[in-house]
Amino acid sequence: MVGIIIASHGSLAEGILQASEMIFGKQDNVAACTLLPSEGPEDIKRKIEEAISSFDSQDEILILADLWGGTPFNQASQVIAGHEDKWAIVAGVNLPMAIASFWKRFAEESAQAIAKNVLGGGKNDVKINPESLVPKVETKAKEVKVVIGSIPEGTAIGDGKFNYVLARIDTRLLHGQVATGWTKSTNPDRIIVVSDKVAQDDLRKNMIMEATHP
Repeated sequence: MVGIIIASHGSLAEGILQASEMIFGKQDNVAACTLLPSEGPEDIKRKIEEAISSFDSQDEILILADLWGGTPFNQASQVIAGHEDKWAIVAGVNLPMAIASFWKRFAEESAQAIAKNVLGGGKNDVKINPESLVPKVETKAKEVKVVIGSIPEGTAIGDGKFNYVLARIDTRLLHGQVATGWTKSTNPDRIIVVSDKVAQDDLRKNMIMEATHP
């Protein structure tokens, strides 16, 4: 499993890890590394190196840093030198990004694959309330070509029935065994999660989407 380090100025990393585990549960091979006001660059670098050494495996490492160009990020960049083929750093860590990283570990064995996936989620979960404050972005309408005889969107094909390969009732909805184990044996082309609560919760929807294979 990919090892994850959250690195930050002050105790931010510890707070994000604590909050993530409140939501997602206790995590193995995850560490928070903090740069305190009385410490210097070598201190945070040492903490990161010690955390990596404590993991079960050092093959795949993902570092979530608080600020691009900040001391934790710069020292983490030195730590991953020589491992750029497998290790990765994502800057701008927030709670949704950390949770998504934990989710994605069930489906991905590559730190760099997780880094690519959680970047978008971390950005998309930064929102404003009231929504009227969100700047409006004007988009040009795309010209839609209508092909005579084409099938309208939403039209059922054949008898309109699904070919089910697996049906499961579970309060955990989509969890690691389903996302990584059963999908490989049943080989579905679509996973449908049915939950009224999740349908109204953007964070949980993103977590479920990111836990599945592409």
